[in-house]
Parts: sequence; structure tokens; C-alpha cells
Amino acid sequence: MKINPIALIIGALVLIGVGVGGGFFLSTQLFAGSGEATDNVVAPTLDPNVTPTMSYSQLQEENNRLMTQVSALSTQLATTPEAQTRQLTESVPTDEIPKTEETATAEPTVEVVTVASERLLFRISQDESRVTFNIYEELNGAPFTVVGTTNQVAGDVVVDFANPNTSQVGEIVIDLSTLRTDNGNRDNAIRSRILQANQEQYRYGRFVPTDIAGLPTSPVSVGDTITFTITGDLTLVEVTRSVTFEMTLTVESETRLVGRGVTQILYPDFNLRIPSVPFVANVADEVDLFIDFVATKVE
Repeated sequence: MKINPIALIIGALVLIGVGVGGGFFLSTQLFAGSGEATDNVVAPTLDPNVTPTMSYSQLQEENNRLMTQVSALSTQLATTPEAQTRQLTESVPTDEIPKTEETATAEPTVEVVTVASERLLFRISQDESRVTFNIYEELNGAPFTVVGTTNQVAGDVVVDFANPNTSQVGEIVIDLSTLRTDNGNRDNAIRSRILQANQEQYRYGRFVPTDIAGLPTSPVSVGDTITFTITGDLTLVEVTRSVTFEMTLTVESETRLVGRGVTQILYPDFNLRIPSVPFVANVADEVDLFIDFVATKVE
């Protein structure tokens, strides 16, 4: 029987491809771990009774608010009858002012409206929250967006509805070992080779806020939606980079906050490496990150 050498070459290449791919997936499966949360993720707890140091942006906005208040009070004082009389008398020579008996003049009053301030502690509800990443690739020659998600996210928020600019966001912690996509082999690769979250030292991603900008300086009420930014240090696989989340938050009730944060990172910035496999190509450097959260009041 005559053997076609071309067929032999093609067969060998196929076997090599299967061997490489199969070996890759076998090794990732062996070392990836189960991907199940062994316990609920937790984050450092904030104390609403401790007033934190404001970030630079918060201090600027608070200063602007106070300056606006001072300007408004000055304008109001300048328009009182006493101030107008004083301006008129100062413009007339003193020897032309008729002498009259002194009469008591009531001091002008300026009403300053204040709203009761109270710092309230809210905590992310894992049952209603999730962290998601999106990354583009070509899978078997076709465009494809990989979507991974987990609800294992924790964090505290302290809110002052009367003075929202003094609100505080605590450290956000994500259990990276529980991220799920549409493919189990990909999940194993993420855990064991990319994020290495199967190892305890790399299991958690952490975001520590360093600056909050754009919070309103006037009171907020139930039903209000606000937008602002949070800049902080994001740590993945022991590499830390500064990132900024664009935030939208709605005060759904006095005990419930609903929000979303969005940012984009470059995975090479965190020294992450995506393994090469035969059927995946042109993986983008950009990774979109989302946090969709519900935070409920801690009684």
C-alpha cells in the first residue's frame, strides 16, 4: 500500500496540535482548582463614626461650597435696609446730615438653612452585585468578546445624604478564583495561568480608593442619581496600578443604593500573560471592567 506523504504530514500536524492543545488543557485543569468560593469574600469594614480625611478633590469641592455660601451671605447682607442706608449716608458730607434723635435699629438677620448630618454605613450585597470583565479575541477565526463575571465582591460605603461630598468608599475586594466565562477550559486557564488565582497569594483583586471627584455638595434625596469618579490603586497578581472608575449611583431608598462603575485597563500593565493556543488569535490588550452593585444599609 502506497502512503501519501502529504497525508502523513497533515496527520502529524493535527496530532501535534491536538497534543499541544490537549496537554495545555489537561495541565490547566489539573492545577486550576475548582473555582468554587470556599467562603464569602470580605473587605475591611468602615466606621461611620470616624470622620475620614477628605481626598484632594473632596477638599477642593468643599472649599468651593463654603466660598459660595460666604459669597451668598455677603450679597444678602449688602441688600439689607441698614446696608443701603449706610451706603447713602456715606455718600453725603457729614455736615449736611441733619441731626436727629438716635433710635434703636434692629440688627439684620440672615437665615441659614441647615440639614441634619448623619453618616450611614452601607455594605455591598453579594447576592445582587457582580464584577465583570470583557476582552476581545478572535476564536476560530471569528470575532468574539470574552465575558467573565463573579458575584464574590465585598466593600463598604459611608454616605452622608446631607453632605454627600464627605462620603467615603472603602477597599473593594474581589475573589478572582470564582470568575466564570462561557467555557470551562478558559476558566481553568484564567485561574491557573493568567491570574494564578488558584494560589492563595493571588486569589484576591483589590481596589483601594485614593480620590473621589464630582460628588455633589448639596443634599441628595431618595430617587436622585449622581455621577462621579473614583481613582484608586488596583492590585492584580501583586502588581498595582492607578485606575479611575466612572461611577453612576442612584439612591433607590434610604436603605438601598444601586450603582455601576466602569473603567478600562491594559492587561500587560499588570504583567499578565495570556497563553497561546491554536484556535485563539489577536487578543486585545484592553480589558473593560465593570462593577454593578447594590449596597444596603447596615443597621
